[in-house]
Amino acid sequence: MGNELLRETMRYWTDRARSYSDYNQKELLGEQGVKWIRLLHQLIKEHLPERDSHSVEVLDVGTGPGFFATLLAAAGYHVTGIDCTEAMLEEASQNTKKFRDHVSLWKMEADSMFFPDESFDVIVSRNVTWNLQNPEKAYLEWHRVLKEGGLLLNFDANWYRYLFDKQERIAYEQDRAAVERNGVYDHYTHTDIPAMEAIALQMPLSKEIRPAWDVKVLQPYFRLDVNENVGKLVYSAEELLNYRATPMFMIHGIKEKKDESDH
Repeated sequence: MGNELLRETMRYWTDRARSYSDYNQKELLGEQGVKWIRLLHQLIKEHLPERDSHSVEVLDVGTGPGFFATLLAAAGYHVTGIDCTEAMLEEASQNTKKFRDHVSLWKMEADSMFFPDESFDVIVSRNVTWNLQNPEKAYLEWHRVLKEGGLLLNFDANWYRYLFDKQERIAYEQDRAAVERNGVYDHYTHTDIPAMEAIALQMPLSKEIRPAWDVKVLQPYFRLDVNENVGKLVYSAEELLNYRATPMFMIHGIKEKKDESDH
């Protein structure tokens, strides 16, 4: 079941790679790109005030077409992007080619990486954890490759919880109606909804209430802060209308340092 679900998921994202990349490029060139890099840069500088961006190693998990990789490389950070889908990495390679010296891309699973322990100062991820078969294992792997005192920034939402909750289904349908009524672009236009729902039904996080689930898993390893509606800081008005029922949250975690008394 696990391998078949992985193949099914990779087929879906392979087919969607080009349209997803096109949308990411629209974000980069619009107000969202400015808002996202302002937020990311602010959070990283607050955490590493003495560090020049060129000296900061960032891991972008599930880079997709390279949205975060492009933004952060343009700001001078060195970014390692990983994704399990070849087509997405091809899009990312094209989208980040201006920053070739600042970006490296690898085909890799989010829960099984070949990087040494404590390789990165910062880990970023957007809309990835909901799509993982073993998110708890992935979080432990991210903890492993993050340096002591390193920063985790994970952005996600309860994207498909409406499959398990009638009230959330109603709210989701209200969003679709509001988008149509206001004559704005529906962000589900390029989504093969039946295919994506079939996958989401099998993903363990679809039925969980998040970010409460994430906090429970991460709390033993990270000092946490959570913003349950970070979309207000980075979304366009169009996105806010599209995703009113599924607000984006941010998990802000600092990897706890080992207690010297334990040695």
